Amino acid sequence: MKNIARQLHHIAYVTWDMAKTAEFWTQVMNLKLVGHVSLPKVPSTGEDYPYMHMFFSLEDGSDLAFFEVRNVTPSNQEVGVSSALKHLSFEVATEAELQEYCQRLKAHNIAYIGPEEDSFNRCINFFDPNQIKLKLALALRKPGEKEAVEARQEVERWLNEKTDSQLPSGISSMII
Repeated sequence: MKNIARQLHHIAYVTWDMAKTAEFWTQVMNLKLVGHVSLPKVPSTGEDYPYMHMFFSLEDGSDLAFFEVRNVTPSNQEVGVSSALKHLSFEVATEAELQEYCQRLKAHNIAYIGPEEDSFNRCINFFDPNQIKLKLALALRKPGEKEAVEARQEVERWLNEKTDSQLPSGISSMII
């Protein structure tokens, strides 16, 4: 069997301030905001954490991703939020490879969730022995310019709905 992953798909972290995160990664680090996922629950666990997940593209095609969870701040962080969302995601090349890894996980008695689909990928989720959440992702399609525009609009909508902080002026220009 070949290596589990051909490249890093994305790594995801929790952010407490989407506006500052978007500004830093687009303006300081010059990464492009290319996609988003906004759902009322965490698909891999079913936990009730409405969240916005934004993706910034790296030159090799992998992404750096950040979650903001509605009404969760560093001062009131619920125990499971970070572990439910923070994960390391690897890309697999084919559906057959994804299914092969499902069988491999079963053979090693490792529980997993999936395959499940989001806007762009079919994925399986599981934990390593250190309880680091891992994901194997098969890209169903790569986000294009339409998704980049939608991501900017959706992140702005998310920020405008926040009730726990004031937005800095000029948010639209920060996430272009």
